[in-house]
Amino acid sequence: MVILVVEDDPQQLELITTVLEDERYVVDKSTDGQEALEKIEVRDYDMVIVDLDLPSLSGQELVKRMREIGLSTPALILTANDELGSKVTLLNAGADDYLTKPFAISELVARVGAMLRRPKQAVANTFSIGGMEIRYGTHEVVINGQIVKLTRNEFRLLDYLARKSDRICTRTMIEEHVWGYNKEPTSNLIEAVIYKLRKKIGRYHGDLIETVQNIGYRFNAKQ
Repeated sequence: MVILVVEDDPQQLELITTVLEDERYVVDKSTDGQEALEKIEVRDYDMVIVDLDLPSLSGQELVKRMREIGLSTPALILTANDELGSKVTLLNAGADDYLTKPFAISELVARVGAMLRRPKQAVANTFSIGGMEIRYGTHEVVINGQIVKLTRNEFRLLDYLARKSDRICTRTMIEEHVWGYNKEPTSNLIEAVIYKLRKKIGRYHGDLIETVQNIGYRFNAKQ
């Protein structure tokens, strides 16, 4: 799980980061509202924790912008304002929950866990793109009527790339969202899985997975 923490107080930011990493979450950090929005627009997060008072863009406005561009990423706002009207305003702006400062770290961890356990929007049993159908119930991939058998890692990587169609996925994005790494792996696992995928898919279709030199990979649905 990858969480973005947006907090302009350095001590608070480091405290929250340390606690979440101890809970085995991958944490990205920002101290500025506008910078955080730019991160959110180009990178997938499983959740964002946002301080209400931020430079450039307030936490409330940040969450509002997220909803306006169609992002349903769970958002927890940290606020020093305990007034009911303020809390209602935050929820109406698109926040999923709020936590009033000062708060106990144990409560923060509990809120994060509860939010991440909430049911996500239902996912269809199949996903079709570029002449390929991904079947989640059976973990099968069908290309031009032919069933392609994949390993668990191959299936997860192909599904992730396909759902980011025509967008470059960096190694970091793949590591965090497919395998959940919190540090650079020493093996060439991604390259090995990509190689095997290309061999299996290439029998029935052109090269759907494009290498973008020095950046990452892209699923080319137009192939």
